[in-house]
Amino acid sequence: MRPLRSRRPLAEEAADQIRDEILAGRLGQGERLVETRIAEALNISRGPVREAFKLLRAEGLVREERNRGTYVVSLSSADIHEIYDLRAAIESRAAGLRSQHATSCVPSTSPSAVTSWRPCSPQPINPNRSGVTRLTRPSSRRRPPARGR
Repeated sequence: MRPLRSRRPLAEEAADQIRDEILAGRLGQGERLVETRIAEALNISRGPVREAFKLLRAEGLVREERNRGTYVVSLSSADIHEIYDLRAAIESRAAGLRSQHATSCVPSTSPSAVTSWRPCSPQPINPNRSGVTRLTRPSSRRRPPARGR
């Protein structure tokens, strides 16, 4: 990890760094996260690290065991399949929305149309109209608590 140098709240910056480490696999599943080590690596006090742990717990990336510490969650194969199913659904919907706007940009094959063709400007997607809001709103489904090792 690298020391933090941003104007954002330290807890958010620390959460970003820890999240990146988890997603990159540098912090493994089930690995214990030690506040003091992370605080030293980020060159900050332990308070923002504790706040970062709270943010990451809310995201489901870490779990806290009372009197034992904070750990990176271990994902089951069912969790991984659910994540990829959701990702596929979101990417499919996004591609469909994008293709609706792209069809008007395809030029004709006639020589006069080709010489006068100009790239169209991308049209912004209105999330309130397109349904993207429904896809990106946090789920009300609570993740079941991680099982201890």
